[in-house]
Amino acid sequence: MSYRLCHVPPRPNGETFVEIAHRCLAGLFLLRPSNRLNAIVLGALARAQCKHRVRVHGCSSLSNYGHVLINAGSQKQTSSFKEFVASNAAREVSLLPRWRTRF
Repeated sequence: MSYRLCHVPPRPNGETFVEIAHRCLAGLFLLRPSNRLNAIVLGALARAQCKHRVRVHGCSSLSNYGHVLINAGSQKQTSSFKEFVASNAAREVSLLPRWRTRF
């Protein structure tokens, strides 16, 4: 699933500070906090950071939504980063033992 391009205002140095918010399907509490879940989310963020060449300043993941603060160079970079993190985190979280089917 692709995300629509977000508005990223231009900056003189080429990078813009962006806040990304992502909510679970229908706002359901699908992400029960655990050390394993934290490792999955941080792993997806780390892979996305290397692949899309953005700087991650901070992240917060709760039971039904998450926030990420990044520096990105363009709208396309921001959108593809968000898509990569969301899809990879969903695939990995669906492998946790309490899930019966894949997302």
